[in-house]
Amino acid sequence: MTALLDASRPEATPVIRDVAAHGATVRVFEYELPPRESASGAPVFLGVHGFRGDHHGFEQIVLRTGGTWLVPDAPGFGASTPMSDGTEHSAEGYASAYAKVLADTARRFPGRPVVLVGHSFGSVVVSRLLSPGARQDGADDAGLAAVKAAVLVNPISVPALEGTPRAATLAAEAYYAAATRLPGWLGKPLVRSRLITDSMSVMMRTSTDREMRRYIDEQHRAYFAGFASRDVLAEAYASSIRDSVRECAGAFTLPTLLVTGSRDAFGTPETQARLAALMPQARVHEIAGVGHLIHYERAGEAAEAIAAFVREVVGESAGETGRGSA
Repeated sequence: MTALLDASRPEATPVIRDVAAHGATVRVFEYELPPRESASGAPVFLGVHGFRGDHHGFEQIVLRTGGTWLVPDAPGFGASTPMSDGTEHSAEGYASAYAKVLADTARRFPGRPVVLVGHSFGSVVVSRLLSPGARQDGADDAGLAAVKAAVLVNPISVPALEGTPRAATLAAEAYYAAATRLPGWLGKPLVRSRLITDSMSVMMRTSTDREMRRYIDEQHRAYFAGFASRDVLAEAYASSIRDSVRECAGAFTLPTLLVTGSRDAFGTPETQARLAALMPQARVHEIAGVGHLIHYERAGEAAEAIAAFVREVVGESAGETGRGSA
């Protein structure tokens, strides 16, 4: 099991920057951790979190990888406001918003390679970000030239409607339909229900360590309810069960690492291998005995895999990591 690191220590406190995208104020959390490298060869990591999450979900990997990390809260989640110009809160719409963040990143860090890191539904967003034809109108391609590698942690290799057990999918669909369509006095408490949140945690976690299980429960209780409205949640949920990386796998023409879990219900070893085969330069790092919460339960191993991969494909001082495991 990965030992948990304290994200509240002063050197781990991010600097906050706002980027405008489709009427939203996208709040970007910027971490500068040892090694502090400003050389052109040092990468900038741009993290894309999963469904119902925010930047906090990346912290255990960020603290172990070090260097420069930018982790936005997706529009309508966490500290970011919703998109208000009609852009949908879907994988395609989010990719268009993240393209604005990517362009801003490339301008602020000229000459430094960018590594996209997407977890879970964030992997789907990354796939659309790399596919201009899959994004909604108004996407900014100015930053794409800076992207030199991609990492997908627990990627969604097939749509949830196809890959997960039918009973679980039907139950989730019924829950979100009720929570987002019922009158507010009924739907709002349901969609923020601690009982449902804890049930999701139990379903996804694989660790038997008491401290880790408590940490996962606390993270989900604290941040799963951080969405702007039920409409935003409904749009994002519809995309999360409809879309997968597979539809845009051909866009990964750059070096790509898939960090997968052998017990992940949202992407089995078989479907992940098939996904990697569709990508020209992909490789798979499978972590045994873990499911869909690698970013919590096995953050240390994930960070080491990311570091080694980035060091190889980007070079220079990239991925001088392995720190912070104490």
